[in-house]
Amino acid sequence: MTQVIIHIGTQKTGSTAIQSALFSNAEALEPLGYHFVKAGRRRAAHNHIAVSSRGPEIGALLDEVVAEIDAAPDKIHILSSEMFFRTSIAETLAAAFPDRLKDNIKFIAYVRRQDKFLEAMYKQLLKNGRFRGTPAEFVEKKQHSAAYTQVLDVFARHFGQAALSVKPFERRLFDGGDVVRDFLKELGVPEAASASWSYAHSNVTLSREASQILGQMSRNTDINTRQLIRFLARKRPEGAVRTGDCFQPSERRALMRLYREDNAQLKSKYCPQFDPMFDESDIAPGVPDEAPSREETAARREAALRAVMRALGKTHTSTVR
Repeated sequence: MTQVIIHIGTQKTGSTAIQSALFSNAEALEPLGYHFVKAGRRRAAHNHIAVSSRGPEIGALLDEVVAEIDAAPDKIHILSSEMFFRTSIAETLAAAFPDRLKDNIKFIAYVRRQDKFLEAMYKQLLKNGRFRGTPAEFVEKKQHSAAYTQVLDVFARHFGQAALSVKPFERRLFDGGDVVRDFLKELGVPEAASASWSYAHSNVTLSREASQILGQMSRNTDINTRQLIRFLARKRPEGAVRTGDCFQPSERRALMRLYREDNAQLKSKYCPQFDPMFDESDIAPGVPDEAPSREETAARREAALRAVMRALGKTHTSTVR
């Protein structure tokens, strides 16, 4: 019986590492009975399907996906894109997959604690020059994107609630803290078979200051900031990498209150086995705010600037517009 497993993200939950493992070990997966679908995939992710979902080519593209799946009915077929975590994608896939496949599709989603998710997304857009405001302004604009049930419920309506495997992106829940190991376990890949596999690990979170500097470069110069980001993520110089530097504990508590009702539904419908759903011990009532001093703020920015300039010198030279 043909089986299809679709990894739908979400963003900032190790999707890059999962896709790297699938891409780098696609040949090793085949004799184990797994096929990493090529149609709609450009290198390691099926983002092309998501990008094309509202265009005229999506029908033909998904026909290719179905044809590739039908060509190997004895395989477990895998698709992966963090961009699949959208209500529109659920509708698109429901319309494209024939009934004979719908009953044998499993969706895998990892969901991150909302304050951490929004912080990571803020830095992502900041360093790419696509957002210029403060973390609070970003939350005001994007907080709806972290209400996870609004997307999961659409997938459940079309494919059935039992088709969804949803798990908090909390490393305490993963073998060795590794989301890739957890994902392979969800697939059913024997641990002994994948023990020697190599793959890129999750993207490193840059500091707020480094993200701001990179965003300014992206908007105002011809510098290839993606190359800089890769260098900083690989070398991790002082000042370039930092987590938890956008919100104070009191702000995080206020953020999580926004999602209290949605998280209760999320746990009840999709994650009843996880208690608590998210570990919030680091922002428990009584955990004090500790804003950096003016001197520390200046030192952080100086360290980030040194790290970015050093990366620039190591990677390439460019003419500022």
